Amino acid sequence: MVEKDFISRSLAFFTPKRRRFLRQLIGLGLIVLLAWQLSHGDQLVQWWQDLQRSLENGNAFTYLLPAVLLMPLNWTLETLKWRQLLGNSSGLSWRETWASVLAGISVSLATPNRIGEYGGRAMVAPVGQAVNIVWTSIIGSLCQWTAFVVCGWPSLCLWVQSWYNWSGIGTWLLALSLPAILVVVWLVLFRMDLRSWLNQKLHNYKWWRWLQLQLKGVARISTTAALRALMLAIVRFVVYCFQFLLLLWFYGASLSLIDGISGIFSIYLIQAGIPLPPGLSVISRSEIAVLFWDGIAVNPLTIVSATFSVYLLNLVVPAILGAWVILRKNKHNR
Repeated sequence: MVEKDFISRSLAFFTPKRRRFLRQLIGLGLIVLLAWQLSHGDQLVQWWQDLQRSLENGNAFTYLLPAVLLMPLNWTLETLKWRQLLGNSSGLSWRETWASVLAGISVSLATPNRIGEYGGRAMVAPVGQAVNIVWTSIIGSLCQWTAFVVCGWPSLCLWVQSWYNWSGIGTWLLALSLPAILVVVWLVLFRMDLRSWLNQKLHNYKWWRWLQLQLKGVARISTTAALRALMLAIVRFVVYCFQFLLLLWFYGASLSLIDGISGIFSIYLIQAGIPLPPGLSVISRSEIAVLFWDGIAVNPLTIVSATFSVYLLNLVVPAILGAWVILRKNKHNR
């Protein structure tokens, strides 16, 4: 396959000595980048003041503690999802998978839409599994994008309906259209019997033969494993969004469960289409959130503090652990 050949040639360039040096450089660079992102501007100062003020209100055990406990659950679901796609043939232990996920988070902080996550995972995994890790991580990202659309697109359509006072069945048809298209895409990707039937009908078309060539890499992933990964991606997305809502409540936002969850679903869908590194996406997410809840009594500073807290919990803390994993990998390979 063209993509696998390219990945193999790219990985062959990095000899063990080069990989050790690169891991050391990236590990140290990520620590510097995290320190810069946290200290840049007055966002950290404002967040700390809001945190102290909210702790004085006595809501720490009601909202903050559950939000903190959801962080390891979030990344456990991601690890489970990825292990479904890796399959038993990878030979990766649970610990190695966790380490790869953490390293991927760390590297992804410096890249738009977290695309560096693939390289970060491959960096600390066994060399012989690098191609498989990158490929299955891409499929895992497709699962997560599907979760964004399945949950976020209907929510976004209903928000737009409320803004412009639209009514009728057209809005519901629009809300269900994109998820329906994704269902068809998933069936073509992972239902081998359907692909065989389509191949009989379309084998004379050049574009179909090209598509078949591109999809060879997913042939080994069973329909069951793909569906399990997709379900885990959706559960993880719901957990992530509920964590954000808990933090909004902790900082004093007067949002109902429906307004909060539907708004957060929509916000993450929109943000997923903006190619920004996670550090900058904190700002864009806050601005989008202000737009959604402008008609509801939600202080913009509350949104910023909750957004920054999600960033610290779900990305910065795991990224610090990931940078440590990368440096430890370098130390063990000397």
